Amino acid sequence: MKGVSLSSALCTALAFLTIHSTALAQPAPKVLNYPKPVEAAQFSPDGKWLAIVTGGSMIMLDATNFKPGTVIPVSNYNGVSYLTFSTDSKKIAAATGPDARSASFLVVVWNVATGSVERAFKGHLEGARSVAFSPNGKWLASGGGSDKTVRVWDLAKGTESLKIPLADSKEVTGVCFHPDGKKLFSCGRTGLKLWDVSTGKELPPPSDELKKFNGYHLILSPDGSKLFGSGSSRGIIICDLKAGNTVAKFVRSSIWVRPAFSPDGSKIAVPDDADVTIVDSSNGAKLDKLEGHDLPIKGLSFSHDGKRLATGAYDKTVRIWTLGPQK
Repeated sequence: MKGVSLSSALCTALAFLTIHSTALAQPAPKVLNYPKPVEAAQFSPDGKWLAIVTGGSMIMLDATNFKPGTVIPVSNYNGVSYLTFSTDSKKIAAATGPDARSASFLVVVWNVATGSVERAFKGHLEGARSVAFSPNGKWLASGGGSDKTVRVWDLAKGTESLKIPLADSKEVTGVCFHPDGKKLFSCGRTGLKLWDVSTGKELPPPSDELKKFNGYHLILSPDGSKLFGSGSSRGIIICDLKAGNTVAKFVRSSIWVRPAFSPDGSKIAVPDDADVTIVDSSNGAKLDKLEGHDLPIKGLSFSHDGKRLATGAYDKTVRIWTLGPQK
């Protein structure tokens, strides 16, 4: 009888593993190869473009066939990272290293169609660690790394609209606008903060736990109901902002790469070295793991419909992963 029970249990276990493996299986990704490492990858909200940075150029790839469109030279900026599109997909912004001509740290905004520089904001004493457009397209926020400032730039006037010095912070590493456009989150080594964009006044945080969170990146779900913070030594966190409680905690996430919410807010792509884990934003459950890059990932982004995920890495490739259906 014991032998029968053991055999039955073994069959059940093997069946579970087969089903589990099949559920997590993904079609082989489309692989785009380049001569140099890929330093960033970002889909546009309108679904037309995939912007990548490689070999001193920002390349706008057609998001359907991945053929190059506009090519923007960025070699003068000594590093371009943290790409972000405006909500209308007409502009793209990035934090840069020192400009080769002026030795200034810049936050640069380009016109997607022409590749021309629309704005180059000077002010940060160190390279910005994060940039974010406001939902209405009027402002661009940036977190100034070791210069301990959050800045908001007026895109129409080309001026600094707001400068918030954080005297108690070691670093400002992440910024993101609330979908209402009136509030701005920032994070650093001394916790998460919430700001009134019109006055620069600090507002009460959604919860005491978030106030203490010392993560590296912040992202909000498209509807503003969930906040995801990552990259700290204490792991990463998903918070329900409406309820004011923590949904889930994790242990590992790359501090160098910003995670991404799916467009419907149901999934989060969490980078960890050369892999990406897809988790359920409602409870933190692991839905899938994408493995294939040989070297660390530098950028990732969901497509506008949530059916694909693009990852760019030091291994000189961009991989386009086909994902399961959204909820």
